[in-house]
Formats: sequence, structure tokens, C-alpha cells
Amino acid sequence: MDTVRYRAFVTAAEKGTIKEASEEMGYTSSAISQLIKALEEELDTELLVRSRTGVTLTSGGVTLLPVAREILAQEEKLYQTAADLNGMLAGRLTIAAYPSIATKWLPYLIQRFQDEHPGVSFALREGSWEDMYGWIEERSVDLAFIADASDTPYDWVPLATDELVAVLPLSHPMADGSLYPLSRLEEEKAIALSELGRDHEVAPRLRAQGAVWQTKFVAKEPHSVMTMVSQDMCMTITNRMNTVSWYDKVAVLPLDPPLTETIGVLAPSLEHLSPAAQYFLDLAVTRYSEREFCEGLRF
Repeated sequence: MDTVRYRAFVTAAEKGTIKEASEEMGYTSSAISQLIKALEEELDTELLVRSRTGVTLTSGGVTLLPVAREILAQEEKLYQTAADLNGMLAGRLTIAAYPSIATKWLPYLIQRFQDEHPGVSFALREGSWEDMYGWIEERSVDLAFIADASDTPYDWVPLATDELVAVLPLSHPMADGSLYPLSRLEEEKAIALSELGRDHEVAPRLRAQGAVWQTKFVAKEPHSVMTMVSQDMCMTITNRMNTVSWYDKVAVLPLDPPLTETIGVLAPSLEHLSPAAQYFLDLAVTRYSEREFCEGLRF
């Protein structure tokens, strides 16, 4: 398939410069520029604005970038399917996940997958809920391990349920308690992950319980949140998976009343998954039953 022009456009848009795109693709800068220019002429649409510092997307480029990515994804699916028919799956798979899932779940899955399909290369991206949803929307990842995405327009496969917990400094007056009453939240100085601060996942459930969730701090990475809690700056509410490596530095208490969130896999379309993405999803579904997931949190 003659998709090199689409790849030049997508790579330049992602890298931000023609030079970096040429290095990524193994072409000269002049060749990349010519490929993009030819595509613009074919589409009768300017895709990129060139400057001395790099390239930026035009409004038309913003609209067409996901379409170009989808064309490349279908090309990848074609070659993967042909390789699969010949008994040797090959290609590239891009997975997105929360940092906690990237360190806790995915190493095992990737190793198992690589043992069976060594011809597939992996790219792993870590981010927040908003990051991963955006990557799915722009078609830059194949699968995203994400929480509670059943109300999005994309395909969602639930895997397991994780409980939400209160995470307190060891000096907190309730650090030795057995449960954390949500009624106490209004007294706290709290920190939230960005997706909590932007009212995506936890805040509506807290309000439904009559709890007041007023965060003083917002951070994007779970490690930053847990560090601030451990340094006696604040408390937080998060899923238990984020706390696994912190049990000696913070107090972790179940909530009263209890709250949970569902961890699963989000895909642009299950019907159009590449063979590699389908095999990886099947492996995740097979491996992470509720029992295995909950036991994994205690490693």
C-alpha cells in the first residue's frame, strides 16, 4: 500500500519538526517535505504550517490527522493479518495505561505476549484518564487500560473491580483506624489526581454519598500525590492499586460507605482491532479475573 505520504504527515505532526520526522522514517528532510506537499496537493488542503522552529497543524490538519492515523492502522492490520495467516504475527502494538497499571499489570502481560508472538514490538504510554481518552480519540494508541469508561463512545471491556481507599499521613488522627468515614472529608486538606480534580470519576460518587470533596492540591501523577501525602501535606482518595508500594509510608483505609471503580480496556473499535491488539486484549481478559486482580494488589 502506498501510505508513505500519510506516514510522513503523521510523523511530522507528532514529532513537531520535519528533521525529527526524517530521522524517524529514515528519509531526508527534503523527501519528507515533498511527501507532505504531495499529500496536501492531492487533498487540496494545507495540513501543516512550517516555521523556523518546526511545524504545527492547521485546522484542516487537526481534522485529518485521526483519519490518516486510521489509514495507517488499517495498513498495520492488513500486514498483521497476513503474518498471522502465515503463522507468525508481526507488527507494532501501542498500549496506554495508568502508571500503576503499567508497573503492576502490564510487565506480565507483555512478557507472556512476547513469548508467544516475538515478532510484535511494543510501545507503552503512561498517562491520566484524560490523556488516554485523548489518545484513543486521536487513534494514536491501540488499547488503553483505564477506569470506568463505559459511558464513552468507544468500546469498553471491563476487567476487574478495585476499591477506592482513603490515603492518610501516618500522623493523621485516623491513621490507626479500620475505616475512613466519608462524612469526615469536609474537614480535610486533600489532594486529587487531575482526573479527580476535573470531576471525572470520584467526585460525583462522593457527592452522591453526601460527602464534600474540596481539594486544595491537584497533581497529575499518582507518585506525586502519594509523596505529598507521605510528607504530611494532605490526604487523598484513590484506588488501592496506587497504594501498593506505599504501605510503610502512608495509612490506607477502606471507605465507609465503600466505593469501587472498574478497571478495563478501552479501544476505538473492537470490530477493527488488529490481530496483535485482539490477542493482547484476549490475554488480559483471560489473565485478570477478579480473584487474580485482587491477589495481585497484595504482591
